[in-house]
Amino acid sequence: MRDILDRLQNQMKYLHIAAALVFAACATPPQATSAPTVANASSNPYLRRVLREEFTLVDRTNAIDKNVFATLRRSIRGDSRIAEPGQPFQSTDVVSGERLPWRRLAFAGHNPNLWIVCCEHGGYAYHHDLFVFAEQSGQWKLVFVGQGFVKENSLTGLRSALKEGRFFSSSETD
Repeated sequence: MRDILDRLQNQMKYLHIAAALVFAACATPPQATSAPTVANASSNPYLRRVLREEFTLVDRTNAIDKNVFATLRRSIRGDSRIAEPGQPFQSTDVVSGERLPWRRLAFAGHNPNLWIVCCEHGGYAYHHDLFVFAEQSGQWKLVFVGQGFVKENSLTGLRSALKEGRFFSSSETD
């Protein structure tokens, strides 16, 4: 009888340890995730330039500087195809039939040392992607990536969205 009680007591000790480990695991708070950061045009020098400077607008991907466009496509994970304005693209997450690009060029613009490219981005949550490139030491560098909501596919619409806090900074370009 004593042997049975010792074994039960030993098993209870392990049961208590297991219960304590389960409780500790459940009580540990989940890893904190950072909330999206509103793109602050007043503190970001490149976004200030987007708001203030003159741009020559283009509405075709082949009118975008070839080095800017190559860098843009490399920065996009997954399907980096970009439809031309007015062409079909995958605007929702319902995929049927032809495999379409997930993005469509809304517009792009440039001045001597800055390019902006704004794309509609379809899928689960339709939004716009903004890519800003600056010329640095003779090369185009991607200096800002953001996601947001533009009411009108134009520079005026983009500027309104930036001023109204409808863009978020991101390093992700899914």
